[in-house]
Amino acid sequence: MGKSSLCGASNHRLYRDFFNPSKGIVDGDFCELFLRLSEGEKIKRSTGVGKDPKEIIAVLTQMQAKFS
Repeated sequence: MGKSSLCGASNHRLYRDFFNPSKGIVDGDFCELFLRLSEGEKIKRSTGVGKDPKEIIAVLTQMQAKFS
């Protein structure tokens, strides 16, 4: 995930915070990044929030279906 995004920002969070302060919202672009992580990275990230990767994937899939 060290690549630059289309807007040229290398850090997604800094880009979002600078141009669109994000508090109390869900950033769909950022959530979809989780789905593209390797299995090891998914486990690492989900452990950090105290959830199983399958739970997170289920929620993200439901959100995609609801808002697509």
